[in-house]
Amino acid sequence: MKEILSLISPPIIGAIIGYFTNLLAVKMLFHPYKKIYFFKIPLPFTPGVIPKRKPQVARALGRMVGETLVGKSDIKNMLLSDKVKNTLYSTVDNVILNLEKTELKEFLHRFMSDESYENSRKEIKEKLSEKLYLKLSEADFKDIIMENAKDILYKNVGGWANILTDSMYEKISVALNDSAHKLIEKKGRPQLEDIIDKAITSVENKKLEKATKNLPINEIKERIIDKYCIFIEDNYKDIAQMLNISETVEAKINEMNVASLEKMIVTVMNTELRALVDLGAVIGFILGLFNLLFLR
Repeated sequence: MKEILSLISPPIIGAIIGYFTNLLAVKMLFHPYKKIYFFKIPLPFTPGVIPKRKPQVARALGRMVGETLVGKSDIKNMLLSDKVKNTLYSTVDNVILNLEKTELKEFLHRFMSDESYENSRKEIKEKLSEKLYLKLSEADFKDIIMENAKDILYKNVGGWANILTDSMYEKISVALNDSAHKLIEKKGRPQLEDIIDKAITSVENKKLEKATKNLPINEIKERIIDKYCIFIEDNYKDIAQMLNISETVEAKINEMNVASLEKMIVTVMNTELRALVDLGAVIGFILGLFNLLFLR
Protein backbone atom coordinates (compact mmCIF):
# COMPACT_ATOMS: atom_id res chain seq x y z
CA MET A 1 0.00 0.00 0.00
CA LYS A 2 2.82 2.35 0.90
CA GLU A 3 4.53 1.47 -2.33
CA ILE A 4 1.39 2.35 -4.35
CA LEU A 5 1.02 5.65 -2.51
CA SER A 6 4.66 6.44 -3.13
CA LEU A 7 4.08 5.85 -6.83
CA ILE A 8 0.92 7.91 -7.29
CA SER A 9 1.62 10.67 -4.77
CA PRO A 10 4.21 12.70 -6.74
CA PRO A 11 2.08 13.01 -9.95
CA ILE A 12 -1.09 13.80 -7.98
CA ILE A 13 0.65 16.32 -5.75
CA GLY A 14 2.32 17.84 -8.82
CA ALA A 15 -1.08 18.12 -10.57
CA ILE A 16 -2.65 19.76 -7.52
CA ILE A 17 0.24 22.19 -7.16
CA GLY A 18 0.21 23.00 -10.89
CA TYR A 19 -3.56 23.51 -10.91
CA PHE A 20 -3.71 25.85 -7.93
CA THR A 21 -0.54 27.69 -8.96
CA ASN A 22 -2.03 28.58 -12.36
CA LEU A 23 -5.40 29.33 -10.76
CA LEU A 24 -3.67 31.73 -8.38
CA ALA A 25 -1.76 33.29 -11.28
CA VAL A 26 -5.02 33.88 -13.20
CA LYS A 27 -6.67 35.38 -10.12
CA MET A 28 -3.66 37.63 -9.53
CA LEU A 29 -4.15 39.10 -12.99
CA PHE A 30 -7.15 40.97 -11.52
CA HIS A 31 -6.91 40.73 -7.74
CA PRO A 32 -6.56 42.59 -5.56
CA TYR A 33 -8.11 45.62 -7.24
CA LYS A 34 -6.22 48.07 -5.03
CA LYS A 35 -2.85 48.25 -3.32
CA ILE A 36 -2.80 46.57 0.10
CA TYR A 37 -0.73 47.99 2.96
CA PHE A 38 0.69 46.19 6.01
CA PHE A 39 1.64 48.72 8.65
CA LYS A 40 1.86 51.37 5.91
CA ILE A 41 4.15 49.10 3.91
CA PRO A 42 2.74 48.21 0.46
CA LEU A 43 2.57 44.47 -0.10
CA PRO A 44 4.21 43.16 -3.28
CA PHE A 45 2.02 42.07 -6.22
CA THR A 46 -0.76 44.44 -5.15
CA PRO A 47 -2.78 45.55 -6.94
CA GLY A 48 -3.12 42.82 -9.60
CA VAL A 49 -1.40 43.06 -12.95
CA ILE A 50 -4.38 44.40 -14.91
CA PRO A 51 -5.56 46.96 -12.28
CA LYS A 52 -1.98 48.19 -12.03
CA ARG A 53 -1.49 48.47 -15.79
CA LYS A 54 -5.04 49.34 -16.78
CA PRO A 55 -4.10 52.39 -18.97
CA GLN A 56 -1.51 50.32 -20.85
CA VAL A 57 -3.99 47.46 -21.28
CA ALA A 58 -6.62 49.88 -22.56
CA ARG A 59 -4.18 51.39 -25.06
CA ALA A 60 -3.02 47.96 -26.27
CA LEU A 61 -6.59 46.68 -26.71
CA GLY A 62 -7.58 49.89 -28.48
CA ARG A 63 -4.73 49.55 -30.96
CA MET A 64 -5.46 45.86 -31.50
CA VAL A 65 -9.14 46.51 -32.24
CA GLY A 66 -8.65 49.73 -34.22
CA GLU A 67 -5.63 48.67 -36.28
CA THR A 68 -5.83 44.89 -36.51
CA LEU A 69 -9.38 43.66 -35.95
CA VAL A 70 -11.27 46.61 -37.51
CA GLY A 71 -9.09 48.37 -40.07
CA LYS A 72 -10.01 51.05 -42.60
CA SER A 73 -10.80 48.48 -45.30
CA ASP A 74 -13.07 46.63 -42.85
CA ILE A 75 -15.01 49.84 -42.20
CA LYS A 76 -15.35 50.41 -45.96
CA ASN A 77 -16.62 46.85 -46.47
CA MET A 78 -19.15 47.26 -43.65
CA LEU A 79 -20.43 50.57 -45.04
CA LEU A 80 -20.73 49.05 -48.54
CA SER A 81 -22.32 45.78 -47.42
CA ASP A 82 -25.60 44.58 -48.93
CA LYS A 83 -27.22 44.98 -45.53
CA VAL A 84 -26.45 48.70 -45.46
CA LYS A 85 -27.56 49.16 -49.08
CA ASN A 86 -30.84 47.34 -48.43
CA THR A 87 -31.38 49.55 -45.40
CA LEU A 88 -30.92 52.61 -47.61
CA TYR A 89 -33.44 51.22 -50.10
CA SER A 90 -35.97 50.67 -47.31
CA THR A 91 -35.28 54.11 -45.86
CA VAL A 92 -35.98 55.84 -49.18
CA ASP A 93 -39.22 53.85 -49.55
CA ASN A 94 -40.32 54.81 -46.05
CA VAL A 95 -39.42 58.48 -46.57
CA ILE A 96 -41.44 58.68 -49.78
CA LEU A 97 -44.36 56.78 -48.21
CA ASN A 98 -44.37 59.18 -45.25
CA LEU A 99 -44.14 62.17 -47.58
CA GLU A 100 -47.34 61.12 -49.32
CA LYS A 101 -49.18 61.42 -46.01
CA THR A 102 -47.42 64.61 -44.93
CA GLU A 103 -48.61 68.19 -45.40
CA LEU A 104 -46.16 70.66 -46.91
CA LYS A 105 -46.20 72.74 -43.72
CA GLU A 106 -45.33 69.73 -41.57
CA PHE A 107 -42.58 68.71 -43.99
CA LEU A 108 -40.96 72.15 -43.91
CA HIS A 109 -41.16 72.27 -40.12
CA ARG A 110 -38.81 69.26 -40.03
CA PHE A 111 -36.03 71.47 -41.36
CA MET A 112 -36.99 74.81 -39.83
CA SER A 113 -37.88 76.14 -36.41
CA ASP A 114 -41.35 77.63 -35.88
CA GLU A 115 -39.89 81.12 -35.78
CA SER A 116 -37.82 80.60 -38.92
CA TYR A 117 -40.81 79.15 -40.75
CA GLU A 118 -43.11 82.03 -39.81
CA ASN A 119 -40.46 84.61 -40.77
CA SER A 120 -39.95 82.95 -44.16
CA ARG A 121 -43.71 82.73 -44.72
CA LYS A 122 -44.12 86.42 -43.86
CA GLU A 123 -41.25 87.42 -46.13
CA ILE A 124 -42.70 85.46 -49.07
CA LYS A 125 -46.14 87.03 -48.52
CA GLU A 126 -44.71 90.56 -48.34
CA LYS A 127 -42.49 90.18 -51.40
CA LEU A 128 -45.25 88.67 -53.54
CA SER A 129 -47.79 91.30 -52.50
CA GLU A 130 -45.24 94.07 -53.11
CA LYS A 131 -44.47 92.84 -56.63
CA LEU A 132 -48.12 92.40 -57.51
CA TYR A 133 -48.96 95.79 -56.07
CA LEU A 134 -46.24 97.47 -58.16
CA LYS A 135 -47.39 95.64 -61.30
CA LEU A 136 -51.00 96.67 -60.75
CA SER A 137 -49.98 100.26 -59.91
CA GLU A 138 -48.04 100.54 -63.16
CA ALA A 139 -50.65 98.76 -65.27
CA ASP A 140 -52.73 100.72 -67.81
CA PHE A 141 -56.28 99.36 -67.90
CA LYS A 142 -57.61 101.79 -70.57
CA ASP A 143 -56.93 99.49 -73.52
CA ILE A 144 -58.41 96.51 -71.73
CA ILE A 145 -61.52 98.53 -70.81
CA MET A 146 -61.87 99.85 -74.38
CA GLU A 147 -61.59 96.36 -75.85
CA ASN A 148 -64.21 94.87 -73.59
CA ALA A 149 -66.54 97.79 -72.79
CA LYS A 150 -68.67 97.51 -75.96
CA ASP A 151 -69.08 93.77 -75.64
CA ILE A 152 -70.07 94.08 -72.00
CA LEU A 153 -72.61 96.83 -72.78
CA TYR A 154 -74.08 94.93 -75.75
CA LYS A 155 -74.58 91.88 -73.55
CA ASN A 156 -76.31 93.93 -70.87
CA VAL A 157 -78.21 96.72 -72.74
CA GLY A 158 -78.31 95.48 -76.33
CA GLY A 159 -78.57 98.11 -79.09
CA TRP A 160 -78.51 100.98 -76.64
CA ALA A 161 -74.72 100.56 -76.58
CA ASN A 162 -74.54 102.25 -80.00
CA ILE A 163 -75.60 105.55 -78.40
CA LEU A 164 -72.06 105.92 -77.00
CA THR A 165 -69.38 107.16 -79.39
CA ASP A 166 -65.73 106.10 -79.45
CA SER A 167 -64.68 109.29 -77.67
CA MET A 168 -67.22 108.59 -74.94
CA TYR A 169 -65.91 105.06 -74.56
CA GLU A 170 -62.39 106.49 -74.26
CA LYS A 171 -63.48 108.93 -71.55
CA ILE A 172 -65.19 106.13 -69.67
CA SER A 173 -62.03 104.01 -69.99
CA VAL A 174 -59.86 106.83 -68.63
CA ALA A 175 -62.23 107.44 -65.73
CA LEU A 176 -62.43 103.74 -64.87
CA ASN A 177 -58.65 103.41 -65.16
CA ASP A 178 -58.16 106.31 -62.72
CA SER A 179 -60.73 104.83 -60.34
CA ALA A 180 -59.00 101.45 -60.49
CA HIS A 181 -55.64 103.01 -59.64
CA LYS A 182 -57.12 104.97 -56.74
CA LEU A 183 -58.74 101.79 -55.44
CA ILE A 184 -55.46 99.88 -55.80
CA GLU A 185 -53.56 102.66 -54.02
CA LYS A 186 -56.09 102.78 -51.18
CA LYS A 187 -56.95 99.13 -50.60
CA GLY A 188 -54.75 97.13 -52.94
CA ARG A 189 -51.84 96.25 -50.66
CA PRO A 190 -53.78 94.82 -47.68
CA GLN A 191 -56.20 92.97 -49.97
CA LEU A 192 -53.33 91.47 -51.95
CA GLU A 193 -51.65 90.34 -48.73
CA ASP A 194 -54.90 88.74 -47.59
CA ILE A 195 -55.33 86.93 -50.93
CA ILE A 196 -51.72 85.71 -50.93
CA ASP A 197 -51.97 84.61 -47.29
CA LYS A 198 -55.01 82.48 -48.13
CA ALA A 199 -53.19 81.05 -51.15
CA ILE A 200 -50.13 80.14 -49.04
CA THR A 201 -52.36 78.56 -46.40
CA SER A 202 -54.07 76.48 -49.07
CA VAL A 203 -50.74 75.30 -50.46
CA GLU A 204 -49.07 74.54 -47.13
CA ASN A 205 -52.05 72.46 -45.95
CA LYS A 206 -51.94 70.21 -49.00
CA LYS A 207 -50.42 66.75 -48.68
CA LEU A 208 -47.40 65.86 -50.80
CA GLU A 209 -49.12 62.84 -52.34
CA LYS A 210 -49.42 64.47 -55.77
CA ALA A 211 -45.83 65.71 -55.64
CA THR A 212 -44.50 62.19 -55.01
CA LYS A 213 -46.99 60.26 -57.14
CA ASN A 214 -45.06 60.54 -60.41
CA LEU A 215 -41.57 60.28 -58.92
CA PRO A 216 -39.32 57.60 -60.52
CA ILE A 217 -38.80 55.82 -57.19
CA ASN A 218 -36.53 53.03 -58.42
CA GLU A 219 -34.35 55.46 -60.35
CA ILE A 220 -34.06 57.70 -57.30
CA LYS A 221 -33.04 54.76 -55.11
CA GLU A 222 -30.42 53.63 -57.63
CA ARG A 223 -28.95 57.12 -57.83
CA ILE A 224 -28.84 57.45 -54.06
CA ILE A 225 -27.05 54.11 -53.71
CA ASP A 226 -24.58 55.01 -56.49
CA LYS A 227 -23.81 58.39 -54.91
CA TYR A 228 -23.47 56.74 -51.50
CA CYS A 229 -21.04 54.11 -52.81
CA ILE A 230 -18.92 56.73 -54.57
CA PHE A 231 -18.86 58.84 -51.39
CA ILE A 232 -17.72 55.88 -49.27
CA GLU A 233 -15.05 54.83 -51.80
CA ASP A 234 -13.65 58.37 -51.82
CA ASN A 235 -13.92 59.07 -48.09
CA TYR A 236 -13.73 55.78 -46.15
CA LYS A 237 -10.24 56.57 -44.84
CA ASP A 238 -11.41 59.92 -43.48
CA ILE A 239 -14.49 58.24 -42.00
CA ALA A 240 -12.31 55.63 -40.28
CA GLN A 241 -10.10 58.39 -38.93
CA MET A 242 -13.12 60.30 -37.62
CA LEU A 243 -14.52 57.17 -35.96
CA ASN A 244 -11.12 56.70 -34.28
CA ILE A 245 -11.93 53.20 -33.03
CA SER A 246 -8.60 52.81 -31.20
CA GLU A 247 -9.13 55.84 -28.98
CA THR A 248 -12.81 55.01 -28.49
CA VAL A 249 -12.01 51.49 -27.23
CA GLU A 250 -9.20 52.85 -25.06
CA ALA A 251 -11.47 55.48 -23.52
CA LYS A 252 -14.25 52.95 -22.86
CA ILE A 253 -11.88 50.55 -21.11
CA ASN A 254 -10.41 53.35 -18.99
CA GLU A 255 -13.95 54.33 -17.97
CA MET A 256 -14.73 50.79 -16.78
CA ASN A 257 -14.06 49.76 -13.21
CA VAL A 258 -11.73 46.79 -12.73
CA ALA A 259 -14.56 44.43 -11.71
CA SER A 260 -16.41 45.13 -14.97
CA LEU A 261 -13.19 44.78 -16.95
CA GLU A 262 -12.51 41.43 -15.27
CA LYS A 263 -16.02 40.22 -16.03
CA MET A 264 -15.64 41.23 -19.69
CA ILE A 265 -12.26 39.51 -20.13
CA VAL A 266 -13.33 36.39 -18.27
CA THR A 267 -16.51 36.19 -20.35
CA VAL A 268 -14.54 36.45 -23.59
CA MET A 269 -11.63 34.21 -22.53
CA ASN A 270 -13.34 31.86 -20.09
CA THR A 271 -12.44 28.75 -22.11
CA GLU A 272 -8.82 29.82 -22.58
CA LEU A 273 -8.34 30.70 -18.88
CA ARG A 274 -9.83 27.39 -17.81
CA ALA A 275 -7.54 25.60 -20.26
CA LEU A 276 -4.58 27.46 -18.76
CA VAL A 277 -5.52 26.33 -15.25
CA ASP A 278 -6.07 22.75 -16.42
CA LEU A 279 -2.76 22.88 -18.26
CA GLY A 280 -1.06 23.65 -14.95
CA ALA A 281 -2.49 20.46 -13.52
CA VAL A 282 -1.32 18.45 -16.55
CA ILE A 283 2.18 19.91 -16.42
CA GLY A 284 2.32 19.32 -12.65
CA PHE A 285 1.25 15.72 -13.17
CA ILE A 286 3.90 15.19 -15.87
CA LEU A 287 6.60 16.77 -13.68
CA GLY A 288 5.47 14.49 -10.86
CA LEU A 289 5.99 11.48 -13.13
CA PHE A 290 9.45 12.69 -14.10
CA ASN A 291 10.26 13.27 -10.44
CA LEU A 292 9.09 9.71 -9.69
CA LEU A 293 11.30 8.27 -12.43
CA PHE A 294 14.25 10.36 -11.26
CA LEU A 295 13.88 9.21 -7.66
CA ARG A 296 13.66 5.60 -8.75
